Amino acid sequence: MRMVLALLLLLLVACSSSVTGDAGKSAQPATRAPSTYQQKVIDFVAAHDTPRGVIVHLYQRYNAGNRDRSVVDVIESSEAAYEAVTLSDCVNPIVEKSHDDDLLKISAKIAKAGLTDVVIAKALAVLP
Repeated sequence: MRMVLALLLLLLVACSSSVTGDAGKSAQPATRAPSTYQQKVIDFVAAHDTPRGVIVHLYQRYNAGNRDRSVVDVIESSEAAYEAVTLSDCVNPIVEKSHDDDLLKISAKIAKAGLTDVVIAKALAVLP
């Protein structure tokens, strides 16, 4: 499973022109507009039947320094869903081109070649 996660992280980096790194930045004033990354997450969540105002309000609270677990949980799950769909849109064509059925087969090939630790180290270096 670690290998699959590492491979997904590497593919995300390779595929991602949308990830800006804004998700982990320090608190901003509540009146400041959501970051570019946060706006992408807001648009994604709003397109999936969550009222836009709800997620905007949570980001405003978060940007103002509110790290209440309930706020963070919703933001993290929203960002994870956004990233999963974004990653899937990029990874699926790569996996199809490799003629492997799934990431487990690709991971197995990497492990069989003895490169598991190298791939995991590279993934962690890029996305600690």
